[in-house]
Amino acid sequence: HVHLDVRDMDSNQLMVLMCAVTLTDTIIAKAHGREGSNFCVPYRSWNPVEQAFQKYTSAGLFRFKDLGTIEFRMFKGATNSDELRRIVDIVHAYRMVAENPEQLLSALKSRQYSEVFNAVQEIVRPVMYTVGPEYVEQEIRNGFASAVAIVEQSKRLEAKLQASSLS
Repeated sequence: HVHLDVRDMDSNQLMVLMCAVTLTDTIIAKAHGREGSNFCVPYRSWNPVEQAFQKYTSAGLFRFKDLGTIEFRMFKGATNSDELRRIVDIVHAYRMVAENPEQLLSALKSRQYSEVFNAVQEIVRPVMYTVGPEYVEQEIRNGFASAVAIVEQSKRLEAKLQASSLS
């Protein structure tokens, strides 16, 4: 698993990070051989705000309280430095989306799919041709409703984050 330190992110940025995961987790999991794993459940499989704090999700905030991290479980183990670099590049792309939240947030609020895709394209670009552009488009569309639900439940998410804050 890969942990990303998110202690410096505000709740809005964490919300956008979760939205990006919801839109792309199945794509990344498929590209890394983790599709269908019980230890890498996509956010859109049930309530995404609650799921984000469960252990066996594609990217969980359950370590936020003790480590201040989000744990990405959608990657297979790396066997060489090139594979590890590709994983780190994807995790970095998630962070970049979260650090500049307005693009994805405004696209979700206005429900503009093409803008949503533009906001997460750096995340999926490294695996686009591994899984196929049609699959990428389909899965981003499939995750769209869950990402909108996260935005609509932002107050609930903020309360859960505050309850899980590092002491």
